Amino acid sequence: MATGYGTLFADPPAATAYSMEGLAHLVLSGRFVSFLPRHYAAQWVDTGRMRALRPDLVSFGVALCAAHFPVPALSEIARVFRQHLIEAHRG
Repeated sequence: MATGYGTLFADPPAATAYSMEGLAHLVLSGRFVSFLPRHYAAQWVDTGRMRALRPDLVSFGVALCAAHFPVPALSEIARVFRQHLIEAHRG
């Protein structure tokens, strides 16, 4: 288990990484399992280098929050970025 140790696992992690890239490399080594976002792991899942282990049993969502100045005070680029965040995470 690369990270995410808790009540799901009986043994402490054998390795630790603090970024998705580090976790991905541990998983790609074939010696570790870890939690990775589906959209991030998709490039390796699509080529058969990774696979999801029981996503029906072990998965979770993460809420996204963005803080910003009042909308009228935002620059044009910040307003566009904010709008794209909202559209990408609707649902």
